[in-house]
Order: sequence, then C-alpha cells, then structure tokens
Amino acid sequence: MKLIQIPCFYKNYIWILIWKNFSIVIDPSNERKVIDVLGNNFDHIFIFVTHNHIDHISGIYGLSKNYSNIVVYGPKEVHHVLHNINIVSEGDIIRIDKISFKVISVPGHTKGHVAYYSDPYLFCGDSLFSGGCGKIFEGTYEEMLSSIIKLSSLPNKTLVCCAHEYTLENIIFARHLLPNDKDIIDYFYVLQKKRRLGIPSLPSTIQNERKINVFLRLNDFKKKFKFFGKNSNLSIFSKIRRMKDEFICD
Repeated sequence: MKLIQIPCFYKNYIWILIWKNFSIVIDPSNERKVIDVLGNNFDHIFIFVTHNHIDHISGIYGLSKNYSNIVVYGPKEVHHVLHNINIVSEGDIIRIDKISFKVISVPGHTKGHVAYYSDPYLFCGDSLFSGGCGKIFEGTYEEMLSSIIKLSSLPNKTLVCCAHEYTLENIIFARHLLPNDKDIIDYFYVLQKKRRLGIPSLPSTIQNERKINVFLRLNDFKKKFKFFGKNSNLSIFSKIRRMKDEFICD
C-alpha cells in the first residue's frame, strides 16, 4: 500500500491510502488537490470522514460530482451535511477488498468524532495529534482523555496520521512544561530541522507519542500540579489542556 499526504489550507493534511485500483481519501477538505492525485486511475474510491468540521468535509461534494463511484463513511454527526453516507460507530469494521478498518469512537473534539485503524495505519483526525491532542469543542475533558488513552494503547508501530501539522508548536509547549526532558528536547531539534527543510513531521508513531506527548505522560505532572488535591489524571489533563489553549508559541 502507498500512503500519500496532501497539505492544504492552514496546516491541514488530507491522507490518501492507495493499493491496486482502490483508494481511500481521509477528510478531504479540498477536492481539486485530491483530483490532481487520483486523476481517473481508480475504479474504487472511498472517503472516510472523522468529524463534521468544515476543514475536513468541504471537498466531498466536489469529489462526488467528479467521481460517480465514491462511497462515503462517517459518524452520525456528519449526516445532516452529507447525504447518502454510510454511518459508522465504535467497533464497526469496514472491509474494502482484503483490507479491514476498525472504527474507533474518540469523542472530545466533537461529540461524534471517530478514528479509523488498519494495522499499521491510524487516521485520527483532530483527536490525537503528534505531541498533543485536539481542542475540546463539543465534548468533555474526560471524553478526550479517554479517547487519546484508547488510541495510545494501539501497537507501538502504529502510524499516527492526524489531520494537522501542529507538531512543532506542540513540542514547544512540551518544552515549556518539561524543559529538562531529554526525549522532548531531542525531538524538538529533529523537528526544527525537518520543518526548516519543509519535511512533514507526520506520520508519527504510537511509540513516539508515548515518549514526547505530554497529554500521554500525566504521571510526570503529579508533583508539578500537587495543588490539585488528589492529583487525578483527569484534573491534570484538564489543567494542561487549558494551559495549551492559552499558550502563545513565539
């Protein structure tokens, strides 16, 4: 299989997975960029939608006009804007050719957000980012924490194909919180060089995220946020997420 990432808008990525005459397009925000890649070379085209935000779905209408053989999968929350969609939810299996994708419910960013997993690929939209996680818009802190912990339990080699190039900003925030952490410092310099050269930071891996993602390292903050009473993981996560919302990256 071949994995293609298409940059568009403000640090968005559209992902395309290709094998034989099949292609899967994840969160197509720009139909023209997808058409430029696919041309008329595929007999079977599928779209996977993670959630209902416009920068993840705005290219679907144009693609459906250009290709008559498109099949769309997505959570119930996108049904009001996308008709003729195959609604998916937690635990569903999508079988395409000989490949199976498991649907994982990951609310938090939105209420109905889902991810799609087929070893080694994880398409997780705006739930788990490299070095971070999505903002809480419709869901709760508890839901988001549960969602990213669920994703972090996938195998180490899992490729984290999230929807935005926010990694460097996330690692700058991580350095602010843990300025002496070797894994984070080393990764920061690797990222700096990559981004200077225009090289994407993604996909990451679950193994890497367990090392450098502060939202998956809550135990490191037990003492730092000792004024939080019982120091529950949820209270610490909520504090860090609010700090990230207010953090200004120079």
